[in-house]
Amino acid sequence: MSQCGGAYNRLLDSDDVLEPGSLESEFEFGVRMEADIVCSGWGLLGVGKDEKLVDASRTVFEAPGMHPLPEVLLEGKAVPTSVALYRSRFISSLKWKAE
Repeated sequence: MSQCGGAYNRLLDSDDVLEPGSLESEFEFGVRMEADIVCSGWGLLGVGKDEKLVDASRTVFEAPGMHPLPEVLLEGKAVPTSVALYRSRFISSLKWKAE
C-alpha cells in the first residue's frame, strides 16, 4: 500500500467495473466530508459467452450504513474491498497479506 498515490485510492480486481461517474462523485464526497473511507453500493453482473455484460443478470446491493463503525463490523456488516474508496494516508502503512 506504500505505493498508493493521490488523495484517495480504490483497490480493484481484474473483473471489477466502475459505473460511469461513480468514482468522481465518491471522491468529491470524500473530500467534502474529509472521510477516511467512502463506501458505495455495488452490484453483480454476468458475462455472456460473447464476453459482453448481460444487463438482465444485474443484482444491486445498497451500501450499508457503517456508523458507528466498530459496532457495525461486529454485527458482520461489511462491503467488498473494491467497493470502498480509501484515503491514501489511511491505508499507506497497511500490508496486504498474500496467501
